[in-house]
Amino acid sequence: MQGNLTQTPLPEVLQFISMANNSGVLTIRDRQGGETKLTITKGRVINSSTLDRRRRLGELLVQRGLIRRSELAHLLNLQRTVESDKRLGQLLAERDMVPREVVEEVLRAQVEEEIWGLFGLAEGDFHYEIVDDKEVGEPQVEIHMGPLLIEGTRRQDEWRSITKLLPHDQLVIGLTEKGLELAEMEDPPKFTLQQWRVLAQVNGRFSIRAIVNRSQVGSFHVFQILRDSLEEGFVEVRPHPAATEGEPVNQVAARSSAGGGNQLLGRGVSGIFSRFAGGAKKNGGHEALEFVSPVGSLAHLVTRAAEKLLPAVDSPEAQNGEPVLETLWAEILPQFTRADLVYVEGNTVRVDAVEHFFQYFEFGNAVIMTYEDCLEALLHLLDAAYRLGSNRNGEKAAVRVMRELLDEIVPRVRHTYASDFKFGEQVQSVLRLAA
Repeated sequence: MQGNLTQTPLPEVLQFISMANNSGVLTIRDRQGGETKLTITKGRVINSSTLDRRRRLGELLVQRGLIRRSELAHLLNLQRTVESDKRLGQLLAERDMVPREVVEEVLRAQVEEEIWGLFGLAEGDFHYEIVDDKEVGEPQVEIHMGPLLIEGTRRQDEWRSITKLLPHDQLVIGLTEKGLELAEMEDPPKFTLQQWRVLAQVNGRFSIRAIVNRSQVGSFHVFQILRDSLEEGFVEVRPHPAATEGEPVNQVAARSSAGGGNQLLGRGVSGIFSRFAGGAKKNGGHEALEFVSPVGSLAHLVTRAAEKLLPAVDSPEAQNGEPVLETLWAEILPQFTRADLVYVEGNTVRVDAVEHFFQYFEFGNAVIMTYEDCLEALLHLLDAAYRLGSNRNGEKAAVRVMRELLDEIVPRVRHTYASDFKFGEQVQSVLRLAA
C-alpha cells in the first residue's frame, strides 16, 4: 500500500493498517526529505526509526532531566569499552540511575509525540510493506493504535485553536501583573501538577520551546496550558530577549525580580538577569578577561574564531549574506535543548542571558544541566566553524589562527565559577590540535 498524505491523511492510513491486523513497516516521507519508519504488528506500534538514531535514548533522558550529560558520556564510554554487550537502558537500571519502567515510558511518550506530530502533515508520501511476524524485530515500545488515533484526532482539533494565539514555539512568554499575584491570592486557581510545571518556567526569557525542554511536559500540553493561561490573563507574549538585551526591564519584570515571581515559581527569574553585568570584562591591554563561567569564555573564543576564519555576513564570499555561524548553530541546537539561552546572531555568539542565569543561582544544582548542554554545544559549534575555516583557508592557516587565539586568550581568562575548567586543553582536544 502506498500513496500521498494529501489524498489519504495519516490517521486514515493507520486506521486501515490497524484493521488489517498484520505486521509491516510504514514509511512516511515529508516534502523536506524527512523520513520516519514505524514498525507495526497486530494493531500496535512497536518501534520507530527515530529511536534507532545514535544516542537517542540518552539524549531523551538528558532532555527530561533524568540524567546529566556528563553521566551519559560516562555510560557511553563504558558501552564502547568494557560493557559493549549491554544496552544503555540496562546500564542505567543496573546502577539504579533510571528504572527500566521509566526508560520504557520515556520511549513510549517520545514515539507518541512524534506520531501525533506527523498527523498534521498535509503533504508527503507513505508506503506500507507487509513483513513476516518473525522479521519485525524486538519491540522497543508498545503503543495500541486505537487510543493513539483517538488522542491524535483530538489534538488536531485542539491545535487549530492553539495556533491562532501561539503560532510557533519561538514566542517568549512572561507573567502578567495578574500572574504575579497568584502567590498572594487567598483562594488561587486549582492548577494541576502539569500546569505548575509549565508556569514554573515562565520568566519572560524562555521561549515556548525552552519551556517544553525544561518542564518535562509534552509540547502539546505546554502549548495548551500557555494558551489557557494567555486567555485567562496570567501570561503574555514578550519581545525576544535577544532583541532587548541591555534595555531596562519593564514594570512587570521588575516586580518579578523583587520577589513576587520567585515566591510563585521558584525558578521564575523574569527581569532579574538585568542585575548582573554580562559578557567579557576586558580591562584593556593584556589584562584579564573575566567571565561568569567557561560558557562565556568559550562563546568569546567562538566569536573571535569566526571573525578570522569565516566570511563576514555581508561579504561577497558569504552566500547571499548567509550568517554562517548562525546556520551552524541552528543545526547543533536541537541536540542540546538546554543550550537555548545561547543566542547566535550572524557570526556572533551572545551568552548574556545564560551567564546571568548561572550567576543568579550561584552556579548551583539548578543550572548544572544547562551548563553542561551549553558547554558541549559551543564546543561542537567551535569544531564546526574550525572545520569550515580549514576548508576555506587551508588547514595550516586555520591551525595558526587558532593557536594565536589560544595564546592570546587562554592566559587571560578568569572564571567566577568552574574555575578549574581547563579551557585551553578542552579546546585543543576538541579541535585535535597538538599541545
